[in-house]
Amino acid sequence: MKKDEHNIDFNLFGDYELAGCYIEITSRCNLRCKHCYNESGELRKELDLQAFLNAYDGIPDTEECSITLSGGEPLLHPQVWEFIDRIQKRKSTKNLIITNATLITEDIAKRLVKSGINVQISLNGSCPTTHDKLCGKGNFEKTLCGMDKLLSLGYAERVVVRCMVSKYNMDDIVNTIKFVTDRGIKTINIATLSIMGRAKEALNEMYLSIQEKEKLIEKLNKDEEIKRIKEKGFIISLPEGYSGGCPLIYPNEKKIPLSPRIDSKGNVF
Repeated sequence: MKKDEHNIDFNLFGDYELAGCYIEITSRCNLRCKHCYNESGELRKELDLQAFLNAYDGIPDTEECSITLSGGEPLLHPQVWEFIDRIQKRKSTKNLIITNATLITEDIAKRLVKSGINVQISLNGSCPTTHDKLCGKGNFEKTLCGMDKLLSLGYAERVVVRCMVSKYNMDDIVNTIKFVTDRGIKTINIATLSIMGRAKEALNEMYLSIQEKEKLIEKLNKDEEIKRIKEKGFIISLPEGYSGGCPLIYPNEKKIPLSPRIDSKGNVF
């Protein structure tokens, strides 16, 4: 097979623009989180360097267009440092690796810091009681240990925490935001569950109805503690409520931003 046969040309979007590209380099993961949308765990497929480059070479090299490495757990991929080295040569300073942080040793922390890549860490509570319900017993402490190794190297500005809201932790969100920002991390994203993969298996236990979600978002937007934290310059991204608007139906002059997802089999979504 010729190298260029499956190259993806992301410049052919017309009224769309590429805001970034999300690449799942492996399906392998050391955790079995209940909410995992792609059922990461046992190795089913992972991208080799050539497959990665087939996508990479078609992504515009601009400051606005970033690449996110995900999995599975991307730190388990044997070529992850080659991938990081490639994307860090690009113009964008927004490139990101998503990790559960449980595998971050002192050596890995130093390599991540040296690379300059942004690191998104999945933390789903302010304590083991909430986080471990989703991610497994003992993993709160392991994630915290990995995260603190990065923070000890003065890397807080490049660390992002993402917290997935479920029935397990909905009453712990404000505490989680405070817990994270107290450690000096400037950006925290609060997200909602995708009804896919393992999340479907425990839907009744975890999933918030539209009404519950809207009520929680309203409560968080009005929370005085969150307002105070934002006033100090911290970036707290909360889920948006339903707007009823779709840029495909209600177009405007701006191009529609797209962020394609490429899974570990090479499928593009």
